[in-house]
Amino acid sequence: MTALLFWNTKRNPVHEDIGSICRDHAVDILVLAETAISKLLILRNLNTAGQFGYHEFTRQSERIRFFSRLPPEYVTVVYEGAGASIADVNPPIGRRLLIVGAHLRSRMWANTLDHCLQVETLVGKIAEYEDRYNHKNTIVIGDLNMNPFEEPMVAANGFHAVMSRQIAQKLSRKVQGRQWDYFYNPMWSLLGDESRGPPGTFFRRETGAAGYFWHMFDQVLIRPALLDAFAFENLHVLTSTGVREAYDGENIDPSISDHLPLFVRLSAGGL
Repeated sequence: MTALLFWNTKRNPVHEDIGSICRDHAVDILVLAETAISKLLILRNLNTAGQFGYHEFTRQSERIRFFSRLPPEYVTVVYEGAGASIADVNPPIGRRLLIVGAHLRSRMWANTLDHCLQVETLVGKIAEYEDRYNHKNTIVIGDLNMNPFEEPMVAANGFHAVMSRQIAQKLSRKVQGRQWDYFYNPMWSLLGDESRGPPGTFFRRETGAAGYFWHMFDQVLIRPALLDAFAFENLHVLTSTGVREAYDGENIDPSISDHLPLFVRLSAGGL
């Protein structure tokens, strides 16, 4: 069983919140974005009373930070770039995984074409490492700074992330003479008032003529090869850190972050 947590913390001092969430949800791999908290302070809160034994992966990128309670020899960051880090997770028992922690360019500085280029580069790197390790047990988790319906998310040469599990299980489709692999994107089902949580992961008050207000910027994308390990009930946008409430039913508390944490658990049976 593998449990992952992603959180864009807005550079806020939320070390106690991080430790609490990871203990409450038995998180195996923690992925953080926009985090200025020192390694020592994060590990001190993760490893309270000697529990779990988290460590931080060796890294060069400041955009994404990986922490894991798996033994260090089983996890290696193999790529950093294109707004993401790719970790090779190779446990002694169970399937080898590629975990892609992503923090793509902010909407303040990037338009759709910028995101198209960034995603195409990242997906090319994902395919490169899938070929290298001869599997497609890949999961992307992070702040993609796009909603599930935007072009770089759904385009064949982008993430090619579809809302239907049934479609994703077809593995790929041919467009202009080339096969393009799918990702499955379960975040579609967590959009809006009828979802079992908040309407999105990020809220922005809109002043223009058109606006969504709620956005699903933080997402989990799953290759079809991992769908037997994924159940929708194990995916959650968290509204509490265990220390305090991050969302009061209307607003996200900006003193905690402007994004809500995202949690997913892959089942032991599938892995």
